Amino acid sequence: MADLSSIERRKLERLFRMGGGYVLDYSDRTFSECFEEHTRRNIDAAI
Repeated sequence: MADLSSIERRKLERLFRMGGGYVLDYSDRTFSECFEEHTRRNIDAAI
């Protein structure tokens, strides 16, 4: 898989109209990836 930043990914998703999410136009997947990219923590991990 390509190494894209969350900003690059969002631009591509807008270009191809792949958006539609729940938090600031993030999908569950893209929010999780952005969160992990910036905090280095998996938001979906079991505690």
